[in-house]
Amino acid sequence: MPNYNIENCASGDTYVVSATSLSVGEVVSFFIGETSLCGTVLGVTSDPITPLSLYNVSHTDCLNCYQENDKSFLVRACTNPELEGPVNAIYFSQNPIGRFSTIEGPFWEGSLCFEILGVLDTLFEATFIVSGYYDDCGCQDRTPRSANTETVICVICSGETSTVTPPHAVYTDAQGIAVTQMNTVVLGGPDGLNS
Repeated sequence: MPNYNIENCASGDTYVVSATSLSVGEVVSFFIGETSLCGTVLGVTSDPITPLSLYNVSHTDCLNCYQENDKSFLVRACTNPELEGPVNAIYFSQNPIGRFSTIEGPFWEGSLCFEILGVLDTLFEATFIVSGYYDDCGCQDRTPRSANTETVICVICSGETSTVTPPHAVYTDAQGIAVTQMNTVVLGGPDGLNS
């Protein structure tokens, strides 16, 4: 069996693991002793395997690996560094390591901005609501965006034609940013249908 260099998804450390056949870029779970880790295959190597290493199974990406292996993320509140603890990986929709998210939880009021510090081998059962992925501790919404080509409406009134820009639908993307869908028209005007 060939040996493979595998880069840990969380720390960037590299380990050498033996497996039957892996592809470059594939995400796998593996063990170092009794510790389960997630990593990306970098390629075949002639280096000896890392002591006590064992290949486990392939995953679609690092977050999927964390979720399927019952991991939690260690988070710390930006405004109160003493507020720190685990949040189950199942509540995240992207790999948040080294980023920031707003989190609502059972241990504080409202939504707070948290830095995601790392991965824990703990399955933490408390329910959280995680939203937005930000690059700093401000967790401020970024500038709204738009998508598609704008739709306008031609209106004929008393024999005169004019162009009207209708209100467009707005949705929130996976990062919590408002996106105006420029090729849509909100039914019923700016206040919605039947307003």
